Amino acid sequence: MNGSTPNFKYRGVIPRAINQIFQEVGSRSEHEFVITVGYLEIYNEQLYDLLSTEPRDPAGGSGISIQDDAKGEVHVRGLSLHQVTNEEEALNYLFEGETKKTFASTQMNEHSSRAHSVYTIHV
Repeated sequence: MNGSTPNFKYRGVIPRAINQIFQEVGSRSEHEFVITVGYLEIYNEQLYDLLSTEPRDPAGGSGISIQDDAKGEVHVRGLSLHQVTNEEEALNYLFEGETKKTFASTQMNEHSSRAHSVYTIHV
């Protein structure tokens, strides 16, 4: 999803989507946009905020939960959202979250991500 971080030519879906969003926002100067990003990891059935400044609790108490509201919409309570004003800021948060993801070796891949992650962009 992220592609090759060292080589921008081989960037993945998420960096390309970020680029597309900011190109579109830039072409609509008559509108005002507020864009926020969040990055969530699901590891061992626990939720973790990859953009949090708080240290990760090894006991698994992240304070994040997934809830449905009365309209049936899903919300992640406790996940930090960070306002971004340009593509570079959004990519910096993506790369910051990548450095905090859980990795552990397996027989097939010594740098395997042992979790699922969700990078959200709210426009």
